[in-house]
Amino acid sequence: RMSGVYNAGKQSGAGGRRVDPKMWHNVHVRNISSSLSESALARVFAGCGRVLDCRLCGDPNSKLRFAFIAFATSEEVDQALTLDGFVLEGATLRVLRSKTAVIPVNPSLLPQSEDDIERCSRTVYVANIDPRLSSGEVRATFEELCGPVACIHQQLNNRRDTQVAFIEFIDAGSAVNALSCSGQLIGQRQIRVSPSKTPLKVNAKAVRTSQQQQKAAAAVMAAWEGGRAVDVRSADAGETPLFVAAAAGRVECCRVLIAAGADPLVLNAQGLGLLSQVATKVSRGTRQKVRAATRTALLHAAPQLKVLLLHHADCAQHVSFKPHQESPERISAILALIAKGAAMGTLSADELMVSSDFEAAGADHLARCHSEEYISVITELGERVANTPVAFTPYYQEFKGMPQAKQKKPEFSDTFFSPGTMQAALRAAGGVVHAV
Repeated sequence: RMSGVYNAGKQSGAGGRRVDPKMWHNVHVRNISSSLSESALARVFAGCGRVLDCRLCGDPNSKLRFAFIAFATSEEVDQALTLDGFVLEGATLRVLRSKTAVIPVNPSLLPQSEDDIERCSRTVYVANIDPRLSSGEVRATFEELCGPVACIHQQLNNRRDTQVAFIEFIDAGSAVNALSCSGQLIGQRQIRVSPSKTPLKVNAKAVRTSQQQQKAAAAVMAAWEGGRAVDVRSADAGETPLFVAAAAGRVECCRVLIAAGADPLVLNAQGLGLLSQVATKVSRGTRQKVRAATRTALLHAAPQLKVLLLHHADCAQHVSFKPHQESPERISAILALIAKGAAMGTLSADELMVSSDFEAAGADHLARCHSEEYISVITELGERVANTPVAFTPYYQEFKGMPQAKQKKPEFSDTFFSPGTMQAALRAAGGVVHAV
């Protein structure tokens, strides 16, 4: 990056003189291919004039990539605008005139890790903020206009006549939306919004204090309305406070809410359960680690979230013609997939309980669901069926006196009866009784 084609431009402009960044002329480039690097993009625009700086921003794994490119003169910008519509690496560039400043950055502040890079793609720098506005007011404004904010750092500038802020959003799309707010009047000032090349630095002490405050707030909220507030749902997503805490990876808040009686089995408006949402609002660089810790804590605090897998060798004795949805190979495939998930770490060992320790269903259990006649028919068939599976649906329809023309064809039978079917069915029914 530092030895790129535009490095010299950072030091001097036309005539060898240094060009003040305030005098730079910039273009905003959109719809940039995910395969294109910052230096490659700079080389393309170097044909339009001396590139003083090129800043590629946004999520590198999505179409939300954009760039700001600075030139020394407005004539070079006019030349760069002619590249609007130019196809580069399969993507059609959009090149627009921009008033957003591109200021050189101290290299020590640049991203140092993958997590920093990902957070940078969600962060914008806002200048010329009305000094009378609090960080809470600025945050609320950007959340309303652009999307949910993860954190904000706001302070007075050196002259103390305006404020500046770094705003980190939950997702990169909200950061892109924020760039369009540049020039908008907020309070008594027209703000300037540009992409940030540095992530917000994490203050460990401040993080601990914030987590303690969140835990205390969750405890207070859990006591509202006799505890009913713990399961209040958001109007849009249908998410409870426990969903929000789990999505943010706030382990202590989750524990407080569950201890207060929050329902861990509730589903949101999309029909998704709690475990599927764990750490979805956490930066990708730390998401895997936070997800593992949060899921473990949830499974310990709410064992009902675990999956009970009841399986018995008797169930594999039920044989049908192939292909059929009841083939015993289906059981083997399911067990193999679960084993693969455990080996790859996508299915936590703490999340799954496997057991074969359950009894087959008895006559009293069957009598609660079926008539004596039906039980007699399947019992007799189980005793006399040979090695060739019998299509059970037409068999029972014939027993009930249905004309053959109306009976279901054997090849379309819902189920088949083989020598091991009766024992497999009794064991499967026993598994249901045991689970309940």
